[in-house]
Amino acid sequence: QVAAALEPGPIVLHCSGACDLDVLAPHARRGSLHPIMTFPGPEVALPPPGSPAGVAGSTEAIAVARQLALDLGWRPFEVHGDRALYHCAAVMAGNFATVLLHAAAELLVEAGAAPEDAPGLLAPLALSSLRNAAADPVMALTGPFARGDAGVIAAHRAALAARPDPELLALYDPLALRAARMGAEQAPRKLQGG
Repeated sequence: QVAAALEPGPIVLHCSGACDLDVLAPHARRGSLHPIMTFPGPEVALPPPGSPAGVAGSTEAIAVARQLALDLGWRPFEVHGDRALYHCAAVMAGNFATVLLHAAAELLVEAGAAPEDAPGLLAPLALSSLRNAAADPVMALTGPFARGDAGVIAAHRAALAARPDPELLALYDPLALRAARMGAEQAPRKLQGG
């Protein structure tokens, strides 16, 4: 509505990760600048310096979006592909890690940890894994999937299947399949030295 109310001519940008550029019609010089970082809102704080920011649009709009990102200390990169896939990637990275920590904390509580301590006990492992994965997710994989330890994986599945709520087994299985594929990809790379 705001874009439609503006006279055509100036470069217009939006900051949505999910919206494509059509929301800025009828403007020809349109684009987007979307930081890939959680933040409380511009009235409180902006994403910190070094945050990646997707830019898209017309040549002129990309140049303006890129410069704004640089002025804010962000790392701009161009998004030319499917906007839904771009946003899905950000949502998966930003939300599903939280979902997995919540699920893991639930299991740790069932294993005896205090509910108020469980997320904090697992967070150092999760954060370290994510830091390692930033360089090379396949080579960062550790544990039974990297070792191909079918016995440990079967024990995990059995423990999850014994719970009254099947939801976490349903969550574990597709992730385990993906991790097993990554482990199979990792093994020959380790033999070749990386």
